[in-house]
Amino acid sequence: MKIKVIKTILPALFLSVAMTSCIDETSEPTQYLTHDIEAIFHGNVVTNGSFEKYWERGAQIGVTIDTDSIVNYPMTSTGYGGFTSNLTYYFTSLSNVRFTAYYPYNSGVSLAAPTLTTTLTSADQTNSDAIDFMFAEQEANPQNPRVDWTFYHAMSKIRLVFHDQYGNKIENSVDYIIDGLYNEGVFNTQTGEASGKGTGGTVISGTIPAGSNGDIIIFPQPEHEVDITINIGGQVLEDTITIPKTTGGTIQIIDVEIIKIGSESGYDVTYVPGTIEKWEDEKADDVEAGTY
Repeated sequence: MKIKVIKTILPALFLSVAMTSCIDETSEPTQYLTHDIEAIFHGNVVTNGSFEKYWERGAQIGVTIDTDSIVNYPMTSTGYGGFTSNLTYYFTSLSNVRFTAYYPYNSGVSLAAPTLTTTLTSADQTNSDAIDFMFAEQEANPQNPRVDWTFYHAMSKIRLVFHDQYGNKIENSVDYIIDGLYNEGVFNTQTGEASGKGTGGTVISGTIPAGSNGDIIIFPQPEHEVDITINIGGQVLEDTITIPKTTGGTIQIIDVEIIKIGSESGYDVTYVPGTIEKWEDEKADDVEAGTY
């Protein structure tokens, strides 16, 4: 997802000209301003960060501006790659101001209660946008108005990579059940940190189509054992495996080798934790603070 957040209030050309005319960059910085300088946001969101598809119309992020009373301000997707908002902010000095944003927006967030607590379910894996918590922060000031937000994924992924003993993709669909993941967790909208706190009494299950891998979004959690059950071709295979420690913004690869036994329809399975890949950050371009 390349993010260019939010609605233009003044034309970009006017912003650059006005900044040049109203700020003397050769003078000594002062701690006060003699004219209004307005933070202006514009741009759009191209794709969603979890599975590379467009944001739906009405999707929202929450924006907080430090040193001001603007906390958890919602900005809404137009459905055409952009966000709209009536947010207006004026700098009061030449000092840096921190702008933060998180996804998805929740109206209950405040400075006193910045965390979101949830328990992941199997249904969440098919509606991944709701649990793909993301966060971005950037400082801006009147002399350096450009804000390049980069949203990073606070959650982790497990990727089950199915193949046979020769490395070929599996021709059958696979049903899975994982019991023991830390599905109960917390996301802090002011720091961008997410962490698993407990199992929450839930299991994660799903079906992975033939020839595909299985991506499961989870809270970052310590290394621990889980019970995993898969059903392939009507045969149920149960095992206990160790999930390595996971951190936000990473994908833990787990190789799942399915071996067909002889000429019969029986299978054997081996699980091998593999590499850890980066879950790519999502760039936000052309977010500017300009002069009013």
